[in-house]
Amino acid sequence: MTVGELRTVLGNIQHLCLAAGAKTAVKDLEAFSEMLKPYSDMPVDKACADIKRGLSQPAKKPTKRATRAGSSTSVDPNLIQQHLTELREAGTNQDAFDLALKKLRHQNPSSRRVSQKLPVNFR
Repeated sequence: MTVGELRTVLGNIQHLCLAAGAKTAVKDLEAFSEMLKPYSDMPVDKACADIKRGLSQPAKKPTKRATRAGSSTSVDPNLIQQHLTELREAGTNQDAFDLALKKLRHQNPSSRRVSQKLPVNFR
């Protein structure tokens, strides 16, 4: 049996699940079938061996993103916590929020994207 034939069977099972209202099962079978698509012409046992071999290899490290010139990659968790606390404690008090936001902007010039006005549903 080839993987293509197996995918046909999976398609039939998807139709049965759809008729039964099992939407999650349909999505899962569809995802599984799509994952098998590159192996469609292979026998099932060969495809399984290739997949197992691929899964047994160590994962490749993701490539590092380039950082903007002058940007720092170090993060001070204490400083982050301090700013979060100040913003949360401001609650719905616009003056307290503006002050906390001003402190944050002074500390981090890239935070200028932060909204100046307190969101209506902010709590």
